[in-house]
Amino acid sequence: MKGVFLRFFTIITLLFIVAFSFFGCSNYSENTLETKKGTVYFNKENAHYSSLLIFGTSLNYYVEGDFYNTNNRTLFVEMATKIEERLEEIENIVDIKSDISEISAFNNYAVSQPFIASEQFIRLILKSQELYNLTNYFSPTLLNYSNLWKLSSATYDGIAPTELPSTENLQKLNHVSDFSTILIHQNTLTKTAQNVIINGKNYTTCLDFGAICKGYCLDVINDYFKSYGYLNGYVDFGKSSINLLNRKNGDWNLSIKNPRGENAVIKITGVNNAYVSTSGDYETFYIKDNVRYSHLIDATTGRPYQNSILSATVIGSSGYYTDGLSTALCTMGIENAISFTNSHLKDIGYKVFITVFDGEYKIFTNAPLNSITLTDSQYKLVTF
Repeated sequence: MKGVFLRFFTIITLLFIVAFSFFGCSNYSENTLETKKGTVYFNKENAHYSSLLIFGTSLNYYVEGDFYNTNNRTLFVEMATKIEERLEEIENIVDIKSDISEISAFNNYAVSQPFIASEQFIRLILKSQELYNLTNYFSPTLLNYSNLWKLSSATYDGIAPTELPSTENLQKLNHVSDFSTILIHQNTLTKTAQNVIINGKNYTTCLDFGAICKGYCLDVINDYFKSYGYLNGYVDFGKSSINLLNRKNGDWNLSIKNPRGENAVIKITGVNNAYVSTSGDYETFYIKDNVRYSHLIDATTGRPYQNSILSATVIGSSGYYTDGLSTALCTMGIENAISFTNSHLKDIGYKVFITVFDGEYKIFTNAPLNSITLTDSQYKLVTF
């Protein structure tokens, strides 16, 4: 092995000077409040919440309003506290690294025995099922493959395994990794695929909601924003999933960062009331024998996806939908991704930006040209 590399890139960068003028406020300490997991900053016209303790990543959101009013500040902190509590509840459900999470309880549950799931768990499984049926590439039951490749959040350490999984062992996992083998009935889930043994270890059907979880949380946060009457602002969850509401002084502008560099490759103008999610092979990966192995698993092969796509960004009206679709598009390959976008996303107004290297760098998009500025001469813009 010549080398193993780990990089964490911020793929989407918001190109605006947010009114973070609260950092320059006089009486700064009077404009700062601590919550259980984060910090709230105020000035007269906006409020900002920041935390590094939600799902082990960053969560930032910002709203515009009259925060000179003390009551409005109290209500914002009240909302921030409720959001923290709700996200903690979700984390306790979906954390595959926790032995006491609901998803771990299901993953360790016996075959053929009905598992009684919480309302939130069922909601996540049904949203996953929707994406599974729509794409044929999205699946929440790929965790066994990810573990075998040492690319799941529970097994990844940035170091390539001495030996890669064999085709024989991957094929053994096919049935227990088939989402359709889970029977869903009201509030119960039942595994029907029999367990398999690989290298003395028992493998059963396992779920992982990581491909939609941040987007799903954005939908949850947006519901709180609506209930408290916040119409202007944004939410940034982990830098790869964003919700952009309205903005008092015009629309938001975005840039998509080069997954093989540090600079923005494209600028997108005129974005509001939209969710934005990006996936790709740039974040969790290792390189072995000059081949890149990414954490995004191709559901049709059980292998880390390997095609010309470097990243996929989806802009649309749903958090969990854009999150899951950005993952699925990567694993489809560029021809299938274009066909899928034209068949399923065009009519609902979703926009995609797919960075590709097929001997030359390209960005494929269905977005209108008047909303795009190419900012990296190394890339060629291709519309479809």
